[in-house]
Amino acid sequence: MSPDSKDCMDKDECVDLPCLNGGTCFNLEPRLRRREAHIKYPGPDDDVRENIINYDDEGGGEDDMTAFDITPLQIPIGGPLPELAPPKLGFSMIGVGQEPNVGIFIEEHKKRADSDPNAPPFDDLRNYAYEGGGSTAGSLSSLASGTDDEVQDYDYLGAWGPRFDKLADMYGPGEETEQEEE
Repeated sequence: MSPDSKDCMDKDECVDLPCLNGGTCFNLEPRLRRREAHIKYPGPDDDVRENIINYDDEGGGEDDMTAFDITPLQIPIGGPLPELAPPKLGFSMIGVGQEPNVGIFIEEHKKRADSDPNAPPFDDLRNYAYEGGGSTAGSLSSLASGTDDEVQDYDYLGAWGPRFDKLADMYGPGEETEQEEE
């Protein structure tokens, strides 16, 4: 320590006692040497800035202080307002009686819902037979009118292999019923 006890200073023992160590001087208090602080600065690879956020975005809401209503967020100091406070219920002894039948309750409400004409879903009639009537596209019924299933030969389906056996059985020559024979 310095004489004024404010700063640290390195004491040179060779000046005070030069022959103490046979002419060799040792610094007995090396901790008092002034050193530069060794600060390790991060390299460019260690500089991670993933958490840097630009808080100066235009339209981020920082300037809009009048377009919101703060009253839903305000809570009165005395608790909820009297008109909003739930009614206080006293304890009452309710006698144990017969439990209500839930099945009857559900059945009554089901009947009420079934008889309500304004309840969805609304039924409607779709006439698909007249769909596309008057269209300039024409009719697709002409596709089936050119051929008759009895005239068409489906024997080639049997040659397609086992994967098409079921199809060949459906369209192939089948057993004629008694009505067809007459």
